[in-house]
Amino acid sequence: MPLWMGTPATPSAADSALPPGIPWWVPIAALLVIMVLAFGGLLVYGWPSAKNEKRAANSVVRAWISVTLIAALLVLAGLTLGGTDSNLRNVLIGGIVASASTAVAFYFATKANEAANANVLKAAGIDGDTAAKPPLSLSQVAVPTLSTPPAVGDTITYHFKVTNNGAQTLTDVSLTDSLQAPSAITFVWPTPATPGVLKSGEAVTASATYTVAAADLTAKSVTTRTFATGMPPSGKQIVSAPEDSATKLA
Repeated sequence: MPLWMGTPATPSAADSALPPGIPWWVPIAALLVIMVLAFGGLLVYGWPSAKNEKRAANSVVRAWISVTLIAALLVLAGLTLGGTDSNLRNVLIGGIVASASTAVAFYFATKANEAANANVLKAAGIDGDTAAKPPLSLSQVAVPTLSTPPAVGDTITYHFKVTNNGAQTLTDVSLTDSLQAPSAITFVWPTPATPGVLKSGEAVTASATYTVAAADLTAKSVTTRTFATGMPPSGKQIVSAPEDSATKLA
């Protein structure tokens, strides 16, 4: 080998940032284990439940980033304490202090932003998931069968769907329609053997037919308002938001 190329440098034990006998893959494996355990623990803690609805607002990813960032630096700094590279050790210890401050500031800043958004939605009458999924929801579609021009005896068929969005089983589920008595509404229950019962997540479909009367032709429209009701195992009766429809006859 030519002298001008020099002698290949070999790593010296004095330059090692890790204690003697610890392979390079040990800190990497330790970091991966910490990340998985932190994510699992935070996921269990932050998973929404019927008993703790506030968990739905928790940010598991945000907390996971903060925990793993600080834990990773702690592990690396701890491993370097047995080594001889004081410069790297000082840098990592300084990084722990800076990252901890940044993670704490990031956590509370985003938490405050979520709270501010929730307050704005609440002030506007929109209460997050509660508004999107009320305990009992109702949808209604009117399908008219009309002559040309509309005449007495024409029919309008109303199709309903009632969904139990809550965590509890509801009994005595029924529909109240301003045009038809409840007995005139035909239901298709998810469990025919237990009519009037909707378990959590279940839905029932129903239909009713209305016959156009002379008064409706004079009014030039048929309007209706329907709402669903159900009884939880305890507490007051649950009432859905009303569904309105208007069928023009002119």
